[in-house]
Amino acid sequence: MSKNSNEKSPYASKIWLKSYDDHVKPEIDLELMSLADMMKKTAREFPNSLCYDFQGDCKTFQEAEKLINSFANFLVENGVKKG
Repeated sequence: MSKNSNEKSPYASKIWLKSYDDHVKPEIDLELMSLADMMKKTAREFPNSLCYDFQGDCKTFQEAEKLINSFANFLVENGVKKG
């Protein structure tokens, strides 16, 4: 179904902003980074915080980062390359 170009999207008025508390900003600034960089940063800032609990196997961010790095090194050592 085509929309009349004169009709405004309900998102244009951002009606949901009216329900925000006064201290809540309408927009947030996010640092753009890769998932890998996000993991490294989080492991640095919150090393002992829970990263995941999968069927009772719990890992902190620091533990998860070590596992990720071990797997990445395994891939490189076995000839896996970018591409």
